[in-house]
Amino acid sequence: MFKNLKQQVAGIHDQRRSAGLKIAARKMRSHVSEHELVYGVTVVVLVTLLAVALAVQGWRSRIPTFDMLTYIRSVHKFLETGALTHYGDSNSGGAFSPPGSAWLILPSTLLFADPRLSDFVGAGLLHLVGLLGLFLLTRKYFGTWCASLAVVLYGLSATGLFEAGSLWPIGRPEFLIWMVYLASEWVTRRRARYLGASIAVWGIGMYVDMTILPAFFILPALWLVYRPPVRLKPLLAATAIVFLVWFPYLRFEAPRAFVDLRAQVLFHAVLPADYKEAWCDPGLRLRTLSSTPSALASSAGGAGVVQDSQSVFSRAGNYASDRFVSNFRGVALFPGNGAFSVALLVMVLVSLLWLSASPSARPNRPPWWLRWRAPLAVAAILSGLAAYVISRRAGGDPQLHLSDLHGPGKLLIAAGIALLAGTYLAGFAHRLFIRTGVRVEPGERAHRMKLVVLSLVIPWVILVAAAEAGKSERYLWIWPLQVMFLAAFAAYLLPRLGAPRPVIWLAQAGLVFLLVGNHLLTSRIDAWKETGWSGRNADEVRVVDYVANQLNSKGKKRAAIGYHIFIYPFMANFNIENPGYKAGADFDVLFNYRRHIVNTDTCAEGLSPKDEFRIVRTTPMTGPQAPRSYFDVPPDGRFRLVRRFGPYEVMRRA
Repeated sequence: MFKNLKQQVAGIHDQRRSAGLKIAARKMRSHVSEHELVYGVTVVVLVTLLAVALAVQGWRSRIPTFDMLTYIRSVHKFLETGALTHYGDSNSGGAFSPPGSAWLILPSTLLFADPRLSDFVGAGLLHLVGLLGLFLLTRKYFGTWCASLAVVLYGLSATGLFEAGSLWPIGRPEFLIWMVYLASEWVTRRRARYLGASIAVWGIGMYVDMTILPAFFILPALWLVYRPPVRLKPLLAATAIVFLVWFPYLRFEAPRAFVDLRAQVLFHAVLPADYKEAWCDPGLRLRTLSSTPSALASSAGGAGVVQDSQSVFSRAGNYASDRFVSNFRGVALFPGNGAFSVALLVMVLVSLLWLSASPSARPNRPPWWLRWRAPLAVAAILSGLAAYVISRRAGGDPQLHLSDLHGPGKLLIAAGIALLAGTYLAGFAHRLFIRTGVRVEPGERAHRMKLVVLSLVIPWVILVAAAEAGKSERYLWIWPLQVMFLAAFAAYLLPRLGAPRPVIWLAQAGLVFLLVGNHLLTSRIDAWKETGWSGRNADEVRVVDYVANQLNSKGKKRAAIGYHIFIYPFMANFNIENPGYKAGADFDVLFNYRRHIVNTDTCAEGLSPKDEFRIVRTTPMTGPQAPRSYFDVPPDGRFRLVRRFGPYEVMRRA
């Protein structure tokens, strides 16, 4: 009897304990739900701090990126004279870029005297703003947990770490993120002022770098699908803001007939054919080391001639790798990781397809262009081919070479193929999901979520059609949206596919391992352990300090310093348009702003008969993308070796 009574009492206590645990769990979930925004922002801040710490690690061992030198000079000139900067670096075609990155360098220049630190404050602030925008955008459509996962994946990925520590102007993803977020607010809240804000963000982002130009076409696409309101006042306000920001560059471009703007929009080269006339000695030859270090290859334009012996399949593989897989390559290094890069691409495509296949509930009849998608796609493809044939015949070449497609015709063909493929693939996926019982997004929610699909697909398709071959960096700025769909696949799509909880957690952990365990992150951690957070001075800095000390000992602040080093050909070739470009310009910046020494040797080739010092690099840097071109000049007996620093020799006139 007493035993039964004890069991009943124990059972009552267990029930109360279980009820108490359930109440505590419910309170915990309620607390988390109420404060999830605070927790999410905390994740954003922590990831930013970690990313910036890793990005800045070893800053002493690096020197400013060559393309940033123009901006560094512009900021120092602004601080010294108050003169606004009018243009930025020269892009791959020789055109002047807008100078927006100079204003991002300004905070670091005010805080630090060393030009090696010029990027970090602006880049860190932009990274924080970008991660916050990514969190808000992902949370709006996929929930807080998915948003936090996306922040971790992007913020600590190889590309995210690169963006956190560099202002290299190749399209800033932060402007795309906020443009899309504000555009989504325009669609969901039905308020036209968000359209104006979205356009202003895009316009300011273009002033930093015009690579994000394709993002603008997201806005008309969203209007065609959702028909949110458009008002004149917000558009005028956005136009005024963008015009004020762009005014110094537009004033610079007006006497040049806006040639640089047109070249950047149409991907045209503007480098004059007589660029060698700007050299001090136009007769010098620029040679390039071949893949075999002992062999020399002559190059009229600075780049060796490569025979195109690739098969059609190899060229197709390179094309697909450039345009589709390039952003997914920065994964953890281990055997077979190339297959995982393709797997990440497939995850993004599956997420896009799943959201596109979900039924869309529209209370009104869809617009005519949605009802006639297939005919419009075919018409676009035929129009693109016709435009190309006409342009070829007008140019005197009646033969059709599909590999030479370019301009509006190529864009029309790409848009038509994308629309046609998207329409039929979405329909096929929808029928497949219905037959297999897969849960898809219902009605109006699915219709709203197509906004993020369009926000990634539209710029991606335009880049596939318009970007130059071999320029995979053109795609870096769409990486955050690709990461958002990776996180959505693991944290949003798999649960709706009925995947077991262990599979869901394994997928999320696998993404973290692949993207966060990248070589850039692990190498920075290893270097931190070995040489400390700031690292050791680079050989280039040691050379500069030695020469500067020699000049300071004689009370000199000016000297002719030559450089016989390995360069990229554009460093000398672009001098005809941009005098800041020359062999050894990065050394000049270190001499000028670190040690206050002015180099009077302004020759594009970096060498002058009047040189007092000459810095010679004996071996090129390693890596497939390292510069391997050099000016073929005979040894000068008037110089003698005074010191060696790693691969550098410091020569002084006898």
